[in-house]
Amino acid sequence: MKVFAERGNFSKTREDMNKLKTSWYPGHMARAFSVFKREIKKAHVTIEVLDARIPLASRNKNIKRVSENQNKIVILNKSDLVPADYLKRWQNAIAEKEGARVICASLSADRGAAKKILACLDDLRKDILARRTRGLAILNPVLRIVIIGIPNVGKSTLINKLCGFNRTRVGKRPGITMGQQWIAFGNNYELLDMPGILEPDLDNAETADKLSMTYAISDKVTDPYLVSSRLIEILKRICGFNKPDFKHPFFKEEIQKAQDADETLAMLARHFNFYLQSKAVDYHRTACKLLKDYRDGLMGKFILDDINDLVER
Repeated sequence: MKVFAERGNFSKTREDMNKLKTSWYPGHMARAFSVFKREIKKAHVTIEVLDARIPLASRNKNIKRVSENQNKIVILNKSDLVPADYLKRWQNAIAEKEGARVICASLSADRGAAKKILACLDDLRKDILARRTRGLAILNPVLRIVIIGIPNVGKSTLINKLCGFNRTRVGKRPGITMGQQWIAFGNNYELLDMPGILEPDLDNAETADKLSMTYAISDKVTDPYLVSSRLIEILKRICGFNKPDFKHPFFKEEIQKAQDADETLAMLARHFNFYLQSKAVDYHRTACKLLKDYRDGLMGKFILDDINDLVER
């Protein structure tokens, strides 16, 4: 990958990016993971919220390991940004492999999502109650739920949907929720709202890239040029079994024939007329535009992870 000091204000290589690991695992995440390990022992159900665009990369393996013996619901959120038929395969594969109840939803837009999740919780509550009471009458036992996931995956939106009103702050950037709080809702439920927690050491560069592409890692600690270059490589490889929007200039025939990501960005810059005052191509602005278009769903519907990687794990 070329360094692009001449292409704007950034000059970070992959080696430079590795020095920024602590920026995406700040102190509140370490504290939150300690709280999670303690509080999970009190919970009956874990709801894990994943980004449907990256069902594997958006999973914190440390959290998954600690919550392995819990009754689990997996939410594949942002389902409106991925192909429905491909997502169904992921839903079935996760359910079969993990014995979890898997729900596909677009939490920010789907008005029926909360009803589906509450119905699932009601079923779990009945099952748990039947197993634990052994015929004894216990009135209105409270079901404790822990909601987990990485930053910017939709946990706070889910909590607000379940509670019926805004109990937590939400936003399109990572790091909105910084502390932990138990929240009561309905007559029989309590849930623990946790901050998004990334793995402390993202040694897998591809996973780190995908988290940056979907904005789980803030653009403040990554280089848009490097991230968009990797996104270009992935999108060109997976177009055949996803649903690209061919109206987007990225899919013009001449741009698809570009030799590499660098040339692709240069051609997109010419299309958008993104130039610096020196008349040189503004690679930084073009990279940011490409990332925003992808995140907003303007380039089409894609699942960036390979389902075969789930099956092989």
